[in-house]
Amino acid sequence: MKYSSKELPPKIKITCSLEKESSELSAAQKAFYVIQISDNGIGFMQEYENKMFELFGRLESNPIYSGTGIGLAICKKIVRNHQGTITAIGEPGKGAVFTIRLPVT
Repeated sequence: MKYSSKELPPKIKITCSLEKESSELSAAQKAFYVIQISDNGIGFMQEYENKMFELFGRLESNPIYSGTGIGLAICKKIVRNHQGTITAIGEPGKGAVFTIRLPVT
């Protein structure tokens, strides 16, 4: 909600699916939970994706958006502790999609 657009009411969509992946090196299939969180917020320039997940890696210096820059760094740490990945795709003014992939154990 913090990074929502002033012009549009916030819209957040959360989905979860199960994906199976085959490796060329192994006949075994790996299964992953894929969780996606999308919004219609302020978005971001794609070139800054990696910076968002760094500790204190704030993209916005505008005081309108308060915060410390640790939220996504904590998310990344949690996901990695579960042998997963987290990525983000965004476009300024159009929102963002965060994708978390966690292996099924």
